[in-house]
Amino acid sequence: MNWLTAWALILIIVTNGCGIGLEDSAGPDAARELKNEKLREEYNAIRGTYTGDMQLIQGKQNFPIRLYLWTGEIQESPLPGDLKPGIRVVLRARLMQAQFIGDSDNLILTGQYDVVTGRLRLDPDMEISRTPTGCRLGGQDPITISGFTTDGKIGGKVLRNGQEWATFSLLQRISTDVSLGSALSEEQEYQRLQQTYAPVTGIYEGSLSRRVCGTIERKEEFSLWLYIERIQEGTGGNGAPCFVPRLALRTLRHFEGELSDITYRSISRFDPGSFLPQFTSAKSKLTLDFKNSHLLGEIFTSGRWGSFDVARKNTQVRAPEDETLLARERLERTFSLFTGVYTGQVKAYSKKDWPVRLQVYVDETTLNGSRVPTLLALYKRPDFSDDTIGARLMQVTVAMDGCRPMLYMKSEPTGGGTIPGVGLMRFASEFVNGELSGELVDHRGPQGIMNLRRE
Repeated sequence: MNWLTAWALILIIVTNGCGIGLEDSAGPDAARELKNEKLREEYNAIRGTYTGDMQLIQGKQNFPIRLYLWTGEIQESPLPGDLKPGIRVVLRARLMQAQFIGDSDNLILTGQYDVVTGRLRLDPDMEISRTPTGCRLGGQDPITISGFTTDGKIGGKVLRNGQEWATFSLLQRISTDVSLGSALSEEQEYQRLQQTYAPVTGIYEGSLSRRVCGTIERKEEFSLWLYIERIQEGTGGNGAPCFVPRLALRTLRHFEGELSDITYRSISRFDPGSFLPQFTSAKSKLTLDFKNSHLLGEIFTSGRWGSFDVARKNTQVRAPEDETLLARERLERTFSLFTGVYTGQVKAYSKKDWPVRLQVYVDETTLNGSRVPTLLALYKRPDFSDDTIGARLMQVTVAMDGCRPMLYMKSEPTGGGTIPGVGLMRFASEFVNGELSGELVDHRGPQGIMNLRRE
């Protein structure tokens, strides 16, 4: 009996010892997986697409949103005694504007949900918010969601920079599908922007108004292109460039001048007060308002530079095959305002007055390998033969943005010979109703005032 009892005790000790050893070797992984399975079950219970309204704390604007909730996994450092990292199940989320483009549309949030209290907390996860190629999209301004669930609905608030920025009413789950919310790629974002901004993108035409010299109100024809552009911004995980889609805007003046052809890019992804955001370029910034199929806007440099009113003429933006075509056409339109034959005389400072015939015409020159229009002026004295004194060919520069258009004409010295600076001639004048008037200067110095009228 004692012998049997002893063997039974040994068997119990050995069996229990082996059991303890097995639990030590598999315990942490098994416990973690058990916890993860429990989290998956709890998170899947609230997984889905939710819709409702969000209200800004400042301004009190309401606008519709979508909240996507799904499960994800993150890798954790190994526990003591583990040979490999562990996996922890987390709750993922994405908050998007339903009708507009939001500041945080492409931000993925990571957090937890407490099934007992119904509380959920979601914080920005900048790394997981990258596309599969490792690129950062626009619309990833950090926000935090502090919310709660009740009767299958979600309410809460949105924090920005640690401050309460907005609240959302009880969001209703409309589907358990979250495929639209969790997918991120440059192409998907490009298509989303195309679809969202389709009501306003296109080519617009109208007028640009500017106040010059304090009191003069000047109007001219004006075009505006609003479109989605793929802009290179940084590099992805493999070092390849990232081409991020963004809303862009291009303004084209009818005539050559300041800000004649400027491309702007969006700096504010969503403004609840209007459909369109602000835009900026290296030289200026621009604001827009969309009203009754018109775009009303203002352009600013150091101050207010001008305003415009344009209507959409085409829903598609097609850039010219040859980009220099736009510049060529604009120069040709500008130069055509001044071409023609001008006649008059020079009221000499020290000699007898003499007659002048000035022919202003368009020619072509080469600039950066391309042929572009250039404006020339051929000066002649009808009472002289066509020698170096009686004729000059001058290059003409046009300035359109002063109180009145200005023409600057100049020929360079021919060089050589015994007379210094021979061949030089300068003439500058405002253009007023087809008339030119200004001081004529040649290699000898100021010669007199030249007054001309276009025939």
